[in-house]
Amino acid sequence: MGESTTKRRRHLHREPSVAVGAIASQPQVRRGLPFSLSLTWILLCTVIVDCDGANYGDVCSIDSDCTGYVGAACVQSSSRCGCESPSYVTNDNGNGCIVSCGTATDPDGMTISGTSGSNYQDTVMYSCKPGYISNSQSGESTCEADGYWSVPSLTCTIRSCGEPPSVNNAGTNINSGTYGDVVTYTCNTGYHGGPAGAICQAAGYWTTPGLTCTIKSCGEPPSVNNAGRTSDLGSYGDTVTYTCNTGYNGGPAQATCQNTGQWTKPALTCTIRSCGVPPSVNNAGRTSNSGTYGDVVTYVCYTGYTGGPAQATCQETGQWTTPAPTCTSKSCGEPPSVNNAGRTSDSGSYGDTVTYTCNTGYTGGTAQAICQETGQWTTPGLTCTIRSCGVPPSVNNAGRTSNSGTYGDTVTYICNTGYTGGSAQATCQATGQWTTPALTCTSKSNIIIDTAEDSFI
Repeated sequence: MGESTTKRRRHLHREPSVAVGAIASQPQVRRGLPFSLSLTWILLCTVIVDCDGANYGDVCSIDSDCTGYVGAACVQSSSRCGCESPSYVTNDNGNGCIVSCGTATDPDGMTISGTSGSNYQDTVMYSCKPGYISNSQSGESTCEADGYWSVPSLTCTIRSCGEPPSVNNAGTNINSGTYGDVVTYTCNTGYHGGPAGAICQAAGYWTTPGLTCTIKSCGEPPSVNNAGRTSDLGSYGDTVTYTCNTGYNGGPAQATCQNTGQWTKPALTCTIRSCGVPPSVNNAGRTSNSGTYGDVVTYVCYTGYTGGPAQATCQETGQWTTPAPTCTSKSCGEPPSVNNAGRTSDSGSYGDTVTYTCNTGYTGGTAQAICQETGQWTTPGLTCTIRSCGVPPSVNNAGRTSNSGTYGDTVTYICNTGYTGGSAQATCQATGQWTTPALTCTSKSNIIIDTAEDSFI
């Protein structure tokens, strides 16, 4: 019970009423208020007319004209002596004033359930309001002579509802409450719904808050060029991680779903990975001198070389794959033959040159054949002609087997009949000259007969 229910409600501070026309003497004090009339004073005023001033109902002009009874006052509306308002009211007989306690008020937690009036010795009955707990004592209060209502024995304690019911993902403005309190629910950061409230009821129970707090969705996360993410949806507090795609540099980075329902911006730039200059292949050309992830460089063997084509690919590691080709010079096989000529080589590959030289005893000079990119030799422009030595030299008194010859030919000389000396030979040399036949033919009779030219013809 609060202070207002434990103290008397003071409406008036006045003396109790007395009979109309009574002459006031020096009163005795009871509980600090006038209580009785002095007989001596009454007898005195019987002799001295109007010694106590005008009585109830007498004509008056000011309050001091009305002094013959307790609570006297000059009522201006009627100009007659009446009761001091609101401290006193007219008694039931209509000839005097009686103490009034005024309208009883409701102490905290109490309500008036019945009353007999508001004057001296009248009573009111209090009971606890809904939502308050009674101590089961009397609720009666009496208007006493001092103009105050007595304090009832009843006390009313407000009913507690305790801790409010919880709502998922929501907070409250109070942690406990009593009858009539209202708790306000607000969805937590990052959640939709509300606000809503619950009221502490007279029975000590909270009403059910009609609130559902739903987590905020940020929808689809933002895209990052050339990057993947761990999720395509998210709600408050979720984090999406971004990783650059294979073959790209950068990251990782994250985006977070905020309480505004918006994603933070991922700070990520994914740059394609470079493999730099592709590897070289001997005797081959390539289609590019640089590349990034996924690029393909094609290798083609140079003219006159066999092998390939082949490729190298820029990988996600920033390294080129190893190209497979081996470019081998193209072979032309055995060079063509030239009659009566020799050559410097019996085989060759692209770009090789074979030189042809006529054999000893043959004329025609030299020539060349080149191995071409087609794998064919060019045709050497060479004809080798056997060298002629012309007419063999003559030998006196001898005949010969031939009158001409070419390189390697041999002419035999035989002394003519009648001559002695045997036989000899002359050979046609590579220089085109005949060797000198070593023969001398001597006549058997010392008769010189010149028939050398006719002996073997």
